[in-house]
Amino acid sequence: MITGVQMKSNVELHIEEGAVLWQNPLRSAYFYTPTYGHNEFFDPPIPWSNAAFAVNYPLVSATSQENIRITGGGEIRGADHGGQSHDGVSGSNRNTACPSLIHVFTIGYYDCKNVEISDMRLTRSGGYFLMSVGGENIYYANNQIMMPTCVEADCTSFSNTDGAIINHCFAYSNDDAVVLSSAVTDPRADMSPWFDAAPETWDHGARNITVAHSNYSGGK
Repeated sequence: MITGVQMKSNVELHIEEGAVLWQNPLRSAYFYTPTYGHNEFFDPPIPWSNAAFAVNYPLVSATSQENIRITGGGEIRGADHGGQSHDGVSGSNRNTACPSLIHVFTIGYYDCKNVEISDMRLTRSGGYFLMSVGGENIYYANNQIMMPTCVEADCTSFSNTDGAIINHCFAYSNDDAVVLSSAVTDPRADMSPWFDAAPETWDHGARNITVAHSNYSGGK
């Protein structure tokens, strides 16, 4: 079981087929103090302040790194208490035990270049499955994304990202399939432990994103 893996440049995280990196559900096991539940409440209020974005680290994260690979055919799985609908999409019980879960993104990275995630199975996320903020030259191939544990489990998100390819990926979740966004200031960045506000020197668009030979379905 893991509480968080922080990637460094020129490193491949190879998870062999049949192996599972499983999120630890125990708060005491973490190297920081995570928040339970879906949202974190701030004063003054911040829109879309879900805990996975604004407070908790992704299960696998990186900040200002390059040449990162996550491969091998294994699985990265979020925590769940059971009782949810099997696919995380159908039925009214998809957010069962939400207040007692530590919601995290499966993989999230900030200001990273040359990132490959291929041949992986990503399951039971309590937040976004894949999140790139300020990424450049991103490649996702032959990945399976499915069985979220709560609502708003976007499959793939690119914010201020230039150059990404999604090829031969299958995703079935309960919210957005591919998100393209740009932001100069994001108030959640002031709270987040893993990403910062976009510098003014960045090109704040989401550009050159290609999706090919892939199947994304689900939605709200």
